[in-house]
Amino acid sequence: WMLKRAADKNSQPAQYALGKFYAVNGDLRDDSKGIKYLKLASEKNVYAKYHLGKVYEREDSAFHNMDKAMENFVDAADKGISFVQYKVAKIFSDKDSGYYDMEKAIHYFTCAADDGNEYAQYKLGKIYADKESGYYDAKKAVEYLTGVADKGNEYAQYKLGKLYLDEKSEIYNPLKSIEYYKMANDQKNEFASLALGFIYLNGTGIPSDRKQARYYFYKASQ
Repeated sequence: WMLKRAADKNSQPAQYALGKFYAVNGDLRDDSKGIKYLKLASEKNVYAKYHLGKVYEREDSAFHNMDKAMENFVDAADKGISFVQYKVAKIFSDKDSGYYDMEKAIHYFTCAADDGNEYAQYKLGKIYADKESGYYDAKKAVEYLTGVADKGNEYAQYKLGKLYLDEKSEIYNPLKSIEYYKMANDQKNEFASLALGFIYLNGTGIPSDRKQARYYFYKASQ
């Protein structure tokens, strides 16, 4: 009651708190009231815009409207909220979302990545590593994937292993490839283990070593 009274007297923190309460509170959820108070709060509170977008995004809501959801998400993203930038980028990068736009996706992934968002860094690395994406850039892929790989992301480690093993690439470096494949292998990434098996079997950039090849093929089968 006190919170509602403060919200109705134009207290922005109370409007935001009350809007969130109605928007996410299980059995007490009331999307109509949630929208009312979040709209009031969103004039000054960028997080209210995000939660307002979440209400419109819900498919089970009578107020479901993805255009309004995206409008609020983009506003929040443009004001520098990293996790919203990542969310918006994922929507723009999804061909089935109805909002597919890779230029915008890359823009928002980059904003989030520059703010230290590791998921965005990995996504950018994947985009730049993909020769079919239309945005292939091995150096940029390495730039974004390396930081994530060095923090233990096995998928980034595996991607770097593949990138460095491409003989047609300007970054071709079998020893670097082995280094990152081994990092991923140590985390039980079977694809990295298999790649290492073939590297040692074929002597790709290193002397052939059948014993090591058998070891990594065995690891891949576990």
